[in-house]
Amino acid sequence: HNKFSLSGPTDIVQDFKDLAFRIDRVSNEEIINFDLNSIVPMPGDLGIVSCATGNHALRLLNSPPETLLKDLISTSQVYFGAIQDAFAFTDQIWNVITVGELLTAIDHMRAYSRCLDWDFLDLPLAKKYKRNIEKYGYPTWYEWRDDNWGCTQNTWRFNLVTDEIVENVHRLSFEFKTNWSAPVPVFYRLSEMYPQLDFKVSYLEEYLQFTGLFVSNVGSCERLYLHHNEPGMNEHLLEYWGIDL
Repeated sequence: HNKFSLSGPTDIVQDFKDLAFRIDRVSNEEIINFDLNSIVPMPGDLGIVSCATGNHALRLLNSPPETLLKDLISTSQVYFGAIQDAFAFTDQIWNVITVGELLTAIDHMRAYSRCLDWDFLDLPLAKKYKRNIEKYGYPTWYEWRDDNWGCTQNTWRFNLVTDEIVENVHRLSFEFKTNWSAPVPVFYRLSEMYPQLDFKVSYLEEYLQFTGLFVSNVGSCERLYLHHNEPGMNEHLLEYWGIDL
């Protein structure tokens, strides 16, 4: 749960709203959301599925061709037996076959239209991962968002609390939810983009495992993070969330 409040010149606050607030139409109703992607845009190429089958295959693509398969894939891993079964590898072959030879065998099977729709290895997807890593530094949306947003999903349950002008100062406050953690990297980005605004964000994990505060004043940032049972946690919960433990 995140509580965001800011103040500043009306034209700058309006610019902030135009950037950060996305309006969706659902059943003829306009729904406002605080849009992380508008502030820190994610490259569209990263919007592909993130899954174990692609990651398994990526390990093969990233390994030197001369690497022995038995050294790369532990016999305890789920897809060890699946690869053996798919190629009818004997234990003797398994002990000497290399990654390069396996990839060649896969290409050979593809050339002869053999079915390669396995549920344990997805080479076409892994090749997309590899291209994305080379271009963006990340294979999929999941890793990119975790680093660049601080959470892996966009926000939801937006609630506009205050939007008013008092003594020529525009004050805006709203609440929203994110999964797992607060989008702290996005807060830093907003501080860089809008040094004319003063803003404060208080955030709280739903099971009270951690809480925090991000403050930006004329582009200068301070961040407080308190973990469960850490000194100052109870006082912070009472001051910012009205929770008395």
